[in-house]
Amino acid sequence: MKTAIYTMCDGPPDYAEYCLPTIEHYAKKTGSDLIVMDNTSLLDEYPNNHFLLYECYKHFVNSDYDRMLFMDVDILINPEAPNVFEVFPEGMWLRQGWDWEKVANYAKSAFGEDVSSYAKRYYSCGFAVVGKPEAKKLVELFGTKPWVIGPWGGNQGQFNYFLSQTDIKVNVLPYKWHFTRNWATHHDAWKFGGDPKAALRLCGCESLDEVFVIHYAGGEKVKQLTEDMLFEKWSVKDE
Repeated sequence: MKTAIYTMCDGPPDYAEYCLPTIEHYAKKTGSDLIVMDNTSLLDEYPNNHFLLYECYKHFVNSDYDRMLFMDVDILINPEAPNVFEVFPEGMWLRQGWDWEKVANYAKSAFGEDVSSYAKRYYSCGFAVVGKPEAKKLVELFGTKPWVIGPWGGNQGQFNYFLSQTDIKVNVLPYKWHFTRNWATHHDAWKFGGDPKAALRLCGCESLDEVFVIHYAGGEKVKQLTEDMLFEKWSVKDE
């Protein structure tokens, strides 16, 4: 099986120097090609650089890769994480977010369509394990609607809208494979009953150091990264 890991690194942002080395190491560990999209691939019709996500999917569909892993570049990967392509060898795997109503309201406002019955929770597109059949179905829809920034200021609303227009069966990725760093803070603990440790326990973990994939979404990324220092602990020197 030929695999590729895709990410977007336009700028690059200041947090990339902390996160990208762990992604590069993981690509080597899994025997995957690493493909980094930057502003040279940004189409004029895209509202912002978050929409480079769609160029990653198009590149994958037109390649000879069998499976892809897409991840945002504000992610750290634990060097002890297993090979994601062996753990999830088929289908599409995404972690769930929260209230689908945000996406439904976005779709109604942007496209005049009612997708309220599609799901109860949206899917996070920031870490996705995908096969060719699923990617092709999504790419067929790209460009059929204008590109519109949605909730969370980027591509996630439109990505979920496109999902709702397909018959793709989305498998739910365990939290341990896509853990948002803020879940383990008092700021986002309400999502797990108010306990900052609750999300970790749902992963079967006692600490962040046991999580496979940590997403530094939102907030002051560099500040949190340098407080945690996991980027240093998880750094791997090339042999």
